[in-house]
Amino acid sequence: MMLHVRPVRRARALAPVLLLFGLGACAQVPVAEFNSYREAFQAARAAGEEVLAAEVSSVKRLEAVEPTDPTAAPAGKASLPPTLASEEAKARGSVASHLSVRTAAFDTIGRYNDTLASLAEGKSDQAVGASFNGLVSSVTNLTSLAGIAVPGLSAAAPIVQTFLQAAEKARSRAEFKAAMTAGRPIVLQILQLLRDDINAYEHTERALVYRELDTVEDDMMASGRSMALLAQQHKEPATAALRGRKEEAAKKLTVAITAFEPEPPAWLALPGTPEAAADYDELVQSQLDQFATRVVDGSTRRTELLAHIEDQQAMLRSYQSLLDATMAAIDRVQAKLDAPPDLTAIATEIATLAVTVRSQVKALGAL
Repeated sequence: MMLHVRPVRRARALAPVLLLFGLGACAQVPVAEFNSYREAFQAARAAGEEVLAAEVSSVKRLEAVEPTDPTAAPAGKASLPPTLASEEAKARGSVASHLSVRTAAFDTIGRYNDTLASLAEGKSDQAVGASFNGLVSSVTNLTSLAGIAVPGLSAAAPIVQTFLQAAEKARSRAEFKAAMTAGRPIVLQILQLLRDDINAYEHTERALVYRELDTVEDDMMASGRSMALLAQQHKEPATAALRGRKEEAAKKLTVAITAFEPEPPAWLALPGTPEAAADYDELVQSQLDQFATRVVDGSTRRTELLAHIEDQQAMLRSYQSLLDATMAAIDRVQAKLDAPPDLTAIATEIATLAVTVRSQVKALGAL
């Protein structure tokens, strides 16, 4: 009979330990906030990879039409982004290095999150060590790339080192708060670096689009002037059919040109010249129609370019919002860690654990 009593007493003795362990785990790891932060980061990372791919494509296309003097303003409305025309941009390095730094930045935060997750889940030292080793590799890569490609970010190295030292010791859930507190400043700095890129990305794409937009509008104006010159070299059409077709061409021209010219020129009406020697015939109308088609095509392309700018701005604003959401989410994790214990939640947890332990003790007593 005594063989059954001792396990029961041992179970009762273990009950406070089990309660304290459960309570400690709850107090150290704000699971809901941490999961929300990881989800926010994953969404920002996916959007960021799309933005980076678009930026690399835009910069390469812009470099193909960049003037010899990078500080010289091109003709028309377009201008080179300051990030491409300044000494700071030269120091930043090539498009490839820019992409490498940003990719490493995302990878570093991702591995940091994985390391924290290993701590939160109470994984073995071996599993946590593997996550930590991957993090060390990412941080080393980022600081090496960033120190070369983005002058100034290398100043973050002391913060990174502080985090690494704390994370090396953080091999249990009890150290989750220490790892979060040490790593959060560098995560926020990396996220801010990514956020600071957005204005430059927008400027790059706008410069590229406005270059083409200038070309399109110039071609539309040239075609319109050719139509006006053709009309001036001939009399007004003698037949109603030709007059109708000429008026239709003039309407198309007017609609297209007035979309970007606030003060449309008088020649948009395509007036003829009564004293002209040449009659307005089918051949003249055919030439006029060809120019009108070119103007309409240009107008369509112009609409597409403006829509592209709006789409790109929407993509960047969405990306910015996701980065902001990630920064706010990691702040909420830290705030939860710093907040005093929720006594109601603790009481509920203790009650739940007490019921569980009581059941286990009863089961042992029945053996």
